[in-house]
Amino acid sequence: MRRSFTVVLLAATLTGCGIGGTDRIGVSRGGSSGILIHYVPCPGEVVTRLAILGNTGGISYSGGNDQPGGDPDDDEYIIWQAASSGSTDTVFDTGRAPPGFVEEIPLTVPLAEEGELAVFVGSRSDGLQGVQIGIDLDDLRPGRIVSNLSSDPLGRASFERMARETCEG
Repeated sequence: MRRSFTVVLLAATLTGCGIGGTDRIGVSRGGSSGILIHYVPCPGEVVTRLAILGNTGGISYSGGNDQPGGDPDDDEYIIWQAASSGSTDTVFDTGRAPPGFVEEIPLTVPLAEEGELAVFVGSRSDGLQGVQIGIDLDDLRPGRIVSNLSSDPLGRASFERMARETCEG
């Protein structure tokens, strides 16, 4: 099983959650689009943005002027995006707006069963932060979360327990 993780910390506050957010994001197979994003917020942190990006080669999500469509080889090609004023949920069904979110960029094509994508979670505690993880779709299985916490996919309870342990506090 080939694993290719690309994690980019975009901007983080050093209070509250710190920069450990890269260990609190994971992905599994499931939901309406075939991908579930898992994110464990620290106390006082809320999720404000979710996105799926079209290729992992050098992607760095910047959030503001990104446009859907266009050239899929562009480093900021967004396939799907939703925003919220703040959610404490830990599992997000992609491809449609999760409860409390507004879909900003709709998913217009089915996601492939193989290849690479990146997922992004933006959050807010005392400031804004965002984390991104590149995933190989071949590694995804229902009920098993691929993350930076372990070289092997984790069950939901193990992932959430280990992710909570990364919160400073």
